[in-house]
Amino acid sequence: SREGGSIEDDVLAARHFEAAGARDRAAHAYIRAGRRAAKEYFAFEEARRYLQAALSLADELDDDVLRRDAIGHIGEAYARNAQHTEAEQHLKRAIALAVASGDEKAEASFSLALGHTLAAGGNRDDARALLNRARSIIVRAGDQILIAEFHKDEGLIEFMLKDLEAAVAA
Repeated sequence: SREGGSIEDDVLAARHFEAAGARDRAAHAYIRAGRRAAKEYFAFEEARRYLQAALSLADELDDDVLRRDAIGHIGEAYARNAQHTEAEQHLKRAIALAVASGDEKAEASFSLALGHTLAAGGNRDDARALLNRARSIIVRAGDQILIAEFHKDEGLIEFMLKDLEAAVAA
């Protein structure tokens, strides 16, 4: 019942859910723990381990939504650790799963993450194409908070692409 206070709470919850046979809830808790760990310095291996545990559970459950989320967040963790080849592979797979399930919000989110990764590697054209795809999804959804978050990400990507005018405009 304490889900979400800290990485340790999420891992504890995941282990309890797993022991109780609630593998889907365990996978969600491992994803939360992995996402939190990925944001901390020097916690990449910890993040990858928790997200990999979630992916294993998703595979056992044959749950493409959990699989997509685990793979996508593994890709984001690789990106934060400047392992761009691995990040790109995972994020492309997560995007394909999002497209297959029709989840445009997940597609936009992982497209932006892949755009960051490609921009960091200097791949201007593909990064902009992903940025434009994410923009069309987010604008169509009309969620003002998502639009604001998109513009923040857009500014970062344009900055990485060394287009300061576009970064400021975003």
